[in-house]
Amino acid sequence: MRSKKIFAFLLAAAMLFAVFTVFASADEEVAPDPGIDSGNAVVAYCLDDDQFLYLDRADDTVAPVVAAKLVAMMVISDLLKERGLDPATAEVTVTATAISNSGDISDVRVPMMGFKAGNVYSAKDLISATLVANANDACAALACYGGELLGGNIITFIDKMNEKAGSLGLEHTHFANPTGLDAPTQVSTPREVAKIAAA
Repeated sequence: MRSKKIFAFLLAAAMLFAVFTVFASADEEVAPDPGIDSGNAVVAYCLDDDQFLYLDRADDTVAPVVAAKLVAMMVISDLLKERGLDPATAEVTVTATAISNSGDISDVRVPMMGFKAGNVYSAKDLISATLVANANDACAALACYGGELLGGNIITFIDKMNEKAGSLGLEHTHFANPTGLDAPTQVSTPREVAKIAAA
């Protein structure tokens, strides 16, 4: 019986010590430099608190690459919703313009599904191919489709992407294409790319 009381006392003391340690460490300041040494620009952003936890070269000019696809998917999702179109049933025909805006098909660094002009897919499948496989041809097909929904073309869609960037409060981001292919006027910053990813 005595050993049970001693065990209960030690357990209670250990739990109290653990609680005290958690609360005591919560008041300590976080080190301003966590020791990240990647050679690249780095940002750490907390979605719950809507704040940056760490910034290193956060305002350098960078190519937005995947962030361009994220904004393109935000825009196409907005357009489908505004027009009452179900992504699962909205049919998108891959056009020659979409293929020509997908990048060099012979370059293995350019992610593509291998779609051909005339292929028809649901908007949902193309959104999935863009977000999961990072597929340029799926993204470009949706951008062409979105441009048509806007009464224009892929350029109209890119203009809508830049409007979306403005509505997200991005001041140093500009898109020249929906796929993230390198272009002199396609720019962002690591800080703004983090805001895109958090949107």
